[in-house]
Amino acid sequence: MKFYRVRPEDDQRKRYSHKRARFIGIYVANELVSIAEAKYGNYDTSRMELVETTKGNTFWCFGARFAIDDSLVTLIEQKQ
Repeated sequence: MKFYRVRPEDDQRKRYSHKRARFIGIYVANELVSIAEAKYGNYDTSRMELVETTKGNTFWCFGARFAIDDSLVTLIEQKQ
């Protein structure tokens, strides 16, 4: 399954809605966001890495999804 992963340098960066520039949350380092969540959750995917891993290799912690074993995560596209 493909996910977007938040880069560590974007940890604690604020997320804003595109329509009203209203604060809606923060980015968490190494958080995995599915493609559908990124589309409907107003995530800035231009600053995130596209990775692939199995759905069973993920876990939820305080509302954020993370990879259990980073060695099973395959980097598809890296953003600068």
